[in-house]
Amino acid sequence: MKKFLVSILTLSLVLSMAVCGYAQSDENSQAGPTVGANVVLADPSYSAMSADELYELAKAEDDTIVIYSETSKMSKAVDKFLADYPEVKVEHYTLTPSEIQEKVETENATGNVTADVVVVNDAAGTIYNEWYEDGYVEAYYPADIIANIPEEKLHNALPLYEALNIWFYNNEQFPDGSPITNWWDIVEVDESGKQAYRIFCKNISSDTSYMSFYANMMTFSAEMEKAYEDKYGTPLEYTYDPTVVPVEANNAAYEFLYRFAQLEVGFIPDGDEIVQAVAEGTEPTLGFATANKLDQRDENNWPIAWVTQMAPYASTSNPKNVYLITDTKNPAGARLLIHYLMGGENGDTPALDQFARLGTWFMRSDYVDEANEIMLDEISIVELNTEAVYDSYLDINDFWIYWSDFFAK
Repeated sequence: MKKFLVSILTLSLVLSMAVCGYAQSDENSQAGPTVGANVVLADPSYSAMSADELYELAKAEDDTIVIYSETSKMSKAVDKFLADYPEVKVEHYTLTPSEIQEKVETENATGNVTADVVVVNDAAGTIYNEWYEDGYVEAYYPADIIANIPEEKLHNALPLYEALNIWFYNNEQFPDGSPITNWWDIVEVDESGKQAYRIFCKNISSDTSYMSFYANMMTFSAEMEKAYEDKYGTPLEYTYDPTVVPVEANNAAYEFLYRFAQLEVGFIPDGDEIVQAVAEGTEPTLGFATANKLDQRDENNWPIAWVTQMAPYASTSNPKNVYLITDTKNPAGARLLIHYLMGGENGDTPALDQFARLGTWFMRSDYVDEANEIMLDEISIVELNTEAVYDSYLDINDFWIYWSDFFAK
């Protein structure tokens, strides 16, 4: 998995608002976002084209646009697109992230590239650290759309929406709010070794986004140490042995996972069942699942709520990104579809409504989000450090598997 890339610099993506797209030296051009060094930019001549201009070019391509997506809601968004642009053809395939990775890599290896657009998260950093360099995908940044997206969200790719993993608690057990305000609350035990909370989640090694979450925590070791000292008044004592499974010494993320591995945790593979366990808990209970599982509260009248504030943070960015396949046979049509899925010039295409759901947040600042009770900036979130996650993912995965198995015996 690890193809260590030489470049760790950042480059500046410069957009011109004229039809010519990107400009490298035109003093009248507008500076665009700073993007990661690994990002390969798509043909800039399309970047400032309107939907109408793209549609005229797409009609002449006369080929079927193929999109791979990890969300089944994409099919309804595609239906809306086809209703508005009837002279283009689209095929959509709903696949898991691992299936998307396998198909894209196999298609490139065999020279039979079928896809034009891919919508998937990059939790382990494979796309950012491998696919750009290998020539599988490119980043398309439409000028009228990225003008409404925070620059830090554009570092790796064009993000469609944010899908967080987050802690849930039972708000009948805790009507005054979250019982946990610090990550070290989760692994707290008393003198007899009894843990403070009954905990339910997926096995961390079974879900890429879970493992990525903790790999990213490694970059916040100092903040985790401070959170510990703020809670207990003493410095964090490291108890894991970094030589058993060779890992970095004195990193608070490893210490947290080492202590977490010693707890009695109910591993449940299904997110709905995780929040159900929280709702039906007879003792103080926590669950870790995707934020959109809060919709089960309304469907089942369950007493569940998000933990939105913790020291040093409550969640990690986990966006669904949109990628353009390199050398697509439908350069205008694929971009038109992406432009539409992202909400178009004014953030008002019917596509966005198909994805709108409690617990997912669109990146566009001009979109009125009626599905969510709180905005994304009301949750303490840190960005995903894709380079660091990519470099440490296998190490932290091995560490977790070893110690969780060790303490389970």
